[in-house]
Amino acid sequence: MSEAAARTALAAGSPDDKRARLARLLRQCQSDHTSEAYPLSHVQQGLWLIHQRDPGSPAWNEPAVLQLAQVLDLTALARALNQLMDRHPILRTTYALSGQTAVQQARAGQPLPLAMIDAAAWSDEQVDADLDDQIQQPIDLARGPVFRARVLRRGPAGDVLLLVAHHIAIDGLSYLTVVNELFALYLAARDGRDAALPPATSYHEYVRWQRDLLTSPAGQLSQAYWREQLRPAGAAAGRSAGTTPRPAGCRPRILLRAGRAAAGCGEAAGPVPRDHAVYRLADGLPDAAASQQRRR
Repeated sequence: MSEAAARTALAAGSPDDKRARLARLLRQCQSDHTSEAYPLSHVQQGLWLIHQRDPGSPAWNEPAVLQLAQVLDLTALARALNQLMDRHPILRTTYALSGQTAVQQARAGQPLPLAMIDAAAWSDEQVDADLDDQIQQPIDLARGPVFRARVLRRGPAGDVLLLVAHHIAIDGLSYLTVVNELFALYLAARDGRDAALPPATSYHEYVRWQRDLLTSPAGQLSQAYWREQLRPAGAAAGRSAGTTPRPAGCRPRILLRAGRAAAGCGEAAGPVPRDHAVYRLADGLPDAAASQQRRR
C-alpha cells in the first residue's frame, strides 16, 4: 500500500476506528514484507543442513507443556494462535532451496490447525505418553507447519496445552515471549478486546542486521579472530562447527503451571538439569502456582 493510500485510510473516523484501521494496515504491511523469500541466519543454515541429513528426526523439536487449571475457550485460543503467528511470521515460515541457497518465506493465509483431544478419562501416564508421542512427530521444514498446538481436555480440572516448534524458528528463551504473548492475545480474544502488545520485531530484520554486521570491517575482523581461536578444536574433532547433531535426550522442555492462563513474565524456577527448562508464569495473580519440575 502506498503512503498516500495509507494516509487516506486513516483520515476519517473516530479515534477507535483509526486505531483499528492502523492495526490492520500494520499487519498488512508486515504481511507484504514477510511474504518475500530471504536468506537464513547463520544458525538457521546449520540447522537446515542437519535437517537435510535426517529430515525425519524430532531431535530439534522444541516443546512447551502448559498445565492450566481452567478449561480453555478454544475459539479464543485459535484466534490468539493465529494472531501470534501474524505477529511473528517466523512461526509460519517454510524453508527451501532457491538455486544453491537455502531461503525462508513466511506463508500467509494458512491458519494453524488446533487439535482438541478429550482426555478426561486418561491417567497421567496416558497423558504423558500422548505428549511424548506428539513431541516426537517430525516437522517438515519445506512444507510446514513449523509450529503446532494441541489441547488435551482433562475435564473441569483444566486443560493441557502442548506447543511444538522447530528450533530453526524458536528457542527456549523465545518461548517465554511466545507464551506470554499467546495468553495476552487469548485473554483479549476471550474478553472481546484488543491486546495491548508492543510492535514485534521481525526475524527478517534480524537476518539483515546480522548480514550487515558480518560483512562490515568490524564483522570481518571478528570472524577472522574466532576462526583462529576455534581452528584447533575444530581440526581435532574432525568436523565443522554448527553441524553437530543434538544428542539424544538433550531436548529442552518447558513446563508451565498456572492457576489461570494469563499474560506475565516468565522466570526461571531455580537451577534445572540440561534437558529441562522449567519456568513459571509470574503474572501476579493470587491463584498462580509456582512451576514444578517434572522429569519426562
